Amino acid sequence: GSLVTETAEDSCEERIASVLDVQTALASLAPDDRDICQALADGESIDAIARRLGCGWHTIKRRVDGLRERFAQIGLDGCTR
Repeated sequence: GSLVTETAEDSCEERIASVLDVQTALASLAPDDRDICQALADGESIDAIARRLGCGWHTIKRRVDGLRERFAQIGLDGCTR
């Protein structure tokens, strides 16, 4: 059989589609959840986010777990290539 290879164009289109999926998912979140996602993307720790938002570490951890589950349900499970 023949091997099918991914072209650079296919790879680029997939990355663009993934970015659009992430943007759509983030837009559907409540403002506080978007803030948490942005803070995590910026490298802020769960503990630092909790202090900044004036709540407990476990509260933020539960919210992050819920966000991860929600993203996984729509195929955005955080896997990287």
